[in-house]
Amino acid sequence: MWAGPQSNSAFMNLRRRSVCAVLAASLATSFAILEDDGVMRPAEGAVIAGLFDDDSRAVRLERTVLFQADTITSAEAFQKAQPTVADIRRVLPAASRLVCADFLRVARQSARLYIPRKSMRPDIRYEYFSAERQRAVFETPPYGWTHFHREYPGINGLRSFSRVGIDRLDGQALLVSHYGCGMTCGIGELTLMRRHGNGWRVAAAETLWLN
Repeated sequence: MWAGPQSNSAFMNLRRRSVCAVLAASLATSFAILEDDGVMRPAEGAVIAGLFDDDSRAVRLERTVLFQADTITSAEAFQKAQPTVADIRRVLPAASRLVCADFLRVARQSARLYIPRKSMRPDIRYEYFSAERQRAVFETPPYGWTHFHREYPGINGLRSFSRVGIDRLDGQALLVSHYGCGMTCGIGELTLMRRHGNGWRVAAAETLWLN
């Protein structure tokens, strides 16, 4: 039995609300994909491990490689509050806009550095240098690098990394690395990596700062 125009109107309103709800949920899911949860993706650790395939000679001189436990942010890397895609491409023109955008997205805030053991060369040993350990070494006598080299006699310096931007379409990855070994000893680099088989290789690198 037909219930009249009022009932039909109520049905249409209910249907419109349902459609709107589905669309809203879909949009929320889409934006959630673009949001970053502050945890490194396994692929990012694999990219960082790829650096050591090219840097292996220097690493072999050290007993253990020491990594800063937390990643550096894009603002710290570029010494600018809000670096842009244009800022990155001025330094590395070969970097795709997509890899630059992904780098800026994930590197906005610091995260816990994670490099899967299976991704790193088996002959390279490494450990993480926590913020608590950093304070204990650099803020207690003897201060600074003198204390560091006394505590870690087999290690030349401390390595820090940003999160890694990834462009899967073009097979590119982008990151910043810092290496500190003293008050007047250190370097910061912006590195572009390219997919190479199952791993990653350095495609280009530019110095951001040098001590």
